[in-house]
Amino acid sequence: MKEHSGPKDYRDEILFLELKNNITIEDITLKKGLELPLLRVEFFDGIVEQKWIDDISLLSFLLGYSLYSYIDYENSVKDDYVKLKELLTKNLSLVLRSLFKEKLPQKILLGILRGLSELYPNRGDVICLLGREEEKIYNSQVYQYNVEENQRVLEYLTNIYEKVEEDDLHYPFALHRLSYLYTHTGQFLKAKLAEEKVIQIAIDEELKEEAREHLKEIFDYSTIEEVEHLIYQGYPREAWNLLERISLDYPYPGKVNYYKGAILIEEQEFLQAEPYLKKAVEEAPEEMIFREKLGYIYSLNGKIDEALNEYLVIDSIEENRFDILYNLGILYVQKNNKEQAIHYLKRAYDLSQNEELKNYIEKIEKSLEN
Repeated sequence: MKEHSGPKDYRDEILFLELKNNITIEDITLKKGLELPLLRVEFFDGIVEQKWIDDISLLSFLLGYSLYSYIDYENSVKDDYVKLKELLTKNLSLVLRSLFKEKLPQKILLGILRGLSELYPNRGDVICLLGREEEKIYNSQVYQYNVEENQRVLEYLTNIYEKVEEDDLHYPFALHRLSYLYTHTGQFLKAKLAEEKVIQIAIDEELKEEAREHLKEIFDYSTIEEVEHLIYQGYPREAWNLLERISLDYPYPGKVNYYKGAILIEEQEFLQAEPYLKKAVEEAPEEMIFREKLGYIYSLNGKIDEALNEYLVIDSIEENRFDILYNLGILYVQKNNKEQAIHYLKRAYDLSQNEELKNYIEKIEKSLEN
């Protein structure tokens, strides 16, 4: 018996037993000299429980081979190991059923599932088992991640489930898990579409019911996202009708009023837009985009001082925004406050180096001299 090393985290988790003779199992011959991989934990547990006196079970080697495929995939599918893969393929259902009966340490279980996903990248059952196990680890460690780490792990989990193909029996389950992952990453409309498809194609009634419950949970959020798309695509009335369906429990009512104001601006209803945008700012004063739109509608409605107030707040928080500085300059021109107009327009020019703006500033300065 000798020990083989692999990736640092797993090099001590596997042992190899060398075959002293050819053996035939289920019409597949494993040749003398082949080093059969075996889980270290299984080997020592076997000694303690005296399971190794007469022979070693086929399952033990198949589990060891699965982990070896994760440790060193390239070598695990070479030469005589191809026969071991054939044997695993014939007994894959047995291996998958046994995984959670063997009470393996989570680290070993995860390594085995990762190895199986390398060997069978198109098997939905393997992919979904791996995804669930990876999700368990994520859920137990989520509070330890910073924002970037959390995003990276969620992308990794998403990539796992997205490998399941549409004609696979496990596709509805994968879609359901994807819907939750899309929700975690703020892709609510994508999550909604996934669950709607689950309800359409799944056979499992329990899975369908879970999908319906999830749709209820994300309704307001997916609706807001759909509203954004409709406004962008030029369907303001359809967007307005959806906004009317947002529940009173939605925690961001400022968004609802903001989009209603934006729709009314799109429809040239400037006076009607103002109260919605004003309410949006009252409900979410930290949202600069709401203030910007309110400042814009104030300027359209001839309320110069009110517009200035909104833009000045934005400038105090988000310095050196060309559009805000330019708007402030133009508003001060309208108030005939040329000194302040020059101040803000010069700041805008410093950011843009726009010749037309430079000429405009010079024109204002000359008017002051006169």
